[in-house]
Amino acid sequence: MCGIFAYLNYCVPRERRYVLEVLLNGLRRLEYRGYDSSGIAVDADLQPQPPGSAAAYAGASPIVFRQEGKIENLVRSVYSEVDEKGVNLDAAFSVHAGIAHTRWATHGVPAPNNSHPQSSGAGDEFLVVHNGIITNYEVLKETLIRHGFIFESDTDTEVIPKLAKFVFDKARDGEGIPVTMEVASDLLDRQGPIYREDTAVFVSQSGEAADTLLALEYALENGALCVGITNTVGSTLSRRTHCGIHTNAGCEIGVASTKAYTSQIVVMAMMAMAIGSDQLSTQTRRESIITGLSSLPSHASEVLKLDSDMKELASSLIDSESLLVFGRGYNYATALEGALKVKEVALMHSEGMLAGEMKHGPLALVDENLPIVVIATRDACFR
Repeated sequence: MCGIFAYLNYCVPRERRYVLEVLLNGLRRLEYRGYDSSGIAVDADLQPQPPGSAAAYAGASPIVFRQEGKIENLVRSVYSEVDEKGVNLDAAFSVHAGIAHTRWATHGVPAPNNSHPQSSGAGDEFLVVHNGIITNYEVLKETLIRHGFIFESDTDTEVIPKLAKFVFDKARDGEGIPVTMEVASDLLDRQGPIYREDTAVFVSQSGEAADTLLALEYALENGALCVGITNTVGSTLSRRTHCGIHTNAGCEIGVASTKAYTSQIVVMAMMAMAIGSDQLSTQTRRESIITGLSSLPSHASEVLKLDSDMKELASSLIDSESLLVFGRGYNYATALEGALKVKEVALMHSEGMLAGEMKHGPLALVDENLPIVVIATRDACFR
């Protein structure tokens, strides 16, 4: 049975010699599982990058060691290759990731080329260690070969890093990833299409919203990769999704809190930037967003200084029966959130609307007594 071991240090300097010893000792502790070959991968020496470089990972290709037979065969092979290649074992890394694997052959005989980690190809941009069987690997392999990939092993595992490289290159070349937004309850009512190639992101402050959890189960049944964004550690959403992000906004004392909403927006913006981090065409835009996000705390502080102005505005609206909140583009989401807060706190009828849809039905409701709030930030829709 295959065994997997990894070592990661972050902001804690460690020498390569230490990392190698940790990985090899980790494999020794997995020997009881049975195996016929083994391998490890560690980071190479970091290379200087020019200012403003958009490289996703600054450094040379990882150093990979693979060997059949006992782990001690791998140990001897590692230190032999280190001497031959002149690898500096005293090089220190403040951030480093290393992986190790013992293999029990299912696809391909025990041999170095069939041992893990398996690679995406020249440069080892993606390396994978894997436990299990990929039942549809032959179909994936044929597809990747048609796209020019060359396979160097007989394993099923090799399709994983090569498929990752294929998808990564598509995104980097600007082909993009189609994204749609769904309301959880409506997705269930329509039985909207979700496929095993899809990634479904579920957003919930509490992580316990019934319609969101039902939609999550629907996506899981259809084989999608499910990601959770929630403020509640240990919630059902955080436990049932494959991976996710905790917004860490602190306990929600009141349902009308805005910190849950704003932290979700920040997290989704950061996730989008991470997905597109290797696209040169969007680098300027990403840097602008990062600068803007860094300024959020100071902007929030400035807004809070308007407390007396907001009280005066609220007093002028206290006798109103309804309120419309308009927004265009990105501001539509803010209009919806603002209207929701008015309903929850003031118990007043309020609707968030796309400003461009202020016609026919909605327009018929407007008279001299209906207050309208327009959210108009200085963006592309300002004029």
